[in-house]
Amino acid sequence: ANQISLENIDDTHTPSIIFRNCTRSLNAQSPALHYNAYIYYNNDTLREKYGCYKLVEAASHGLTRCNFYTEEEMEANGWGSAAGKQPCFNAPDVIATVTKRALASLDERASAGQIIGKDYCTVDVAQIDVVEFCQCRLCVKDRRDTGTYTGSVVKFANKIDNAIQARPEYRGKVFTNILAYTLTAYPPSNIKPNDNVMISFCFYFFGWENGICSNH
Repeated sequence: ANQISLENIDDTHTPSIIFRNCTRSLNAQSPALHYNAYIYYNNDTLREKYGCYKLVEAASHGLTRCNFYTEEEMEANGWGSAAGKQPCFNAPDVIATVTKRALASLDERASAGQIIGKDYCTVDVAQIDVVEFCQCRLCVKDRRDTGTYTGSVVKFANKIDNAIQARPEYRGKVFTNILAYTLTAYPPSNIKPNDNVMISFCFYFFGWENGICSNH
C-alpha cells in the first residue's frame, strides 16, 4: 500500500528495557549509531512532536558538571579538577553537601513543572574526571576491603540515594547516577549499589591506562 492509516491507537505497554541509554558520540565508530542515536534518541524536536519520553541520561562527572560544588569550593577544600584530586567520598560534609544540593535540584525541577520520567529521572553525582583518589584511613580501608577504588564511590552514591528515596515524591522514580570509569571501572567485591543507583560503564580497549574510553 502507498499509505497505511493507523487511527485511535490508545494501547500502551512497558517495554522489556524500560530505560535504555543510547548516547551519541561525535566520533562513534558505528555510522549507524552515530546517525540513529542522534535522530531517534537525542532529538528534542522529535520528542516534542511525538511525545517520546526521554531516556536515562548517562552519568558524566556530575559533581562538577551539575554544579554540586563550585570550582572555588573545590579549590578551598584541596580537591577538584584543578588540583587533580577526587573528594573524600567518606567525608560527612561532602555527603551532606551533595545530598542537600541534589534534593534541591530535584525540588527546583519539580517547581518548574518538569515531570519525572518525562523530563528527568536521574541525579548525576559521578566522580570528577581525575584519577587521584583520597588516601584517608576510611577510603584506604574501603579499597582494602573491596579490592577496588569503587567501594567508596558506591557507598557514597547509596547514601545519597537513601536520602532521595526517603522522599515519597521521588521514591522509585529518581535514579542516582555514577560512573564506572578509569579506577572505578572494576566492581567492588562486597558492596552492592542500591536498586536505584545506576552506573554508566565506560569500557576500555586494552585497559584504561593505555586504551580508549568508550565514552570518547
